[in-house]
Amino acid sequence: MSGDSGEHFKIRPLTRVGPRGGVLERRKAVSAQIRSLSGLSWNEITSRLAIPNRSDQNYLKNETLVHLIREALLQNQDPDPDRSAEGLENALLEMYEELQSRMQKYLRKSRFKPPEMQDIGDWENKVQTVIIEKLMDLDTDRIDFAEVGFFSFIALEARTQRRHFIGETEKRDEFIELDRPNEEGHDFELVSRGLTTEESLMLREGMHALPENLRRAVILYHFDGWQIESQDPDEPTISRLFGVSSRTIRNWLKEAKRILAEHIGGER
Repeated sequence: MSGDSGEHFKIRPLTRVGPRGGVLERRKAVSAQIRSLSGLSWNEITSRLAIPNRSDQNYLKNETLVHLIREALLQNQDPDPDRSAEGLENALLEMYEELQSRMQKYLRKSRFKPPEMQDIGDWENKVQTVIIEKLMDLDTDRIDFAEVGFFSFIALEARTQRRHFIGETEKRDEFIELDRPNEEGHDFELVSRGLTTEESLMLREGMHALPENLRRAVILYHFDGWQIESQDPDEPTISRLFGVSSRTIRNWLKEAKRILAEHIGGER
């Protein structure tokens, strides 16, 4: 290790159980990057925050950055005499600032902005504050999902906080809402505000009736906040996941909406 004795950290295993019953897993590229950093000092690690090129192998991935902040917080809370804490406080500050910068960039193009311009600043601050609070909660594993899908984690919180800035009319106009979204963003109990009980049941049936590709596209776009396409190679996109064009995905979403509208008796 450069200037330190022993490893700075080991890869902490994720413990949060996902929606399908298994424990969440990091992407292989994220795990590999975390392992590659284990022998570096905090100063050496934070020097990589200046790398702007996402295609550079030394660029710190979003999920890696979340992991590093968690490890720094844990080390700061319970210092290990066998690990050097040199540069730890400055590293934490720099990593927080970088994480907030990345969140701000993502939120600027989010589809979940509140409709009123005067509310957007407060909404952005609220989303970031909640995420930082979850990141600093060392007693639970609710931040684990951010190490698996950073952008999906932000999108879920952005959608949740948006509801505090819209009126009842806008809430009723929402096409599909999540009922009590969880940290993974995959709670499929659907609530359709403004619909009768019968119409809500038909909409739920419609979701299950959708072809698998349409259903997954709807969930990723409307629930998890994935972009259809993006120039950011680290941002998961629906077209990249399915290996099809963005035009195809838009056609899928349009077809899914038509099918769901039929299940509730007409266009909304």
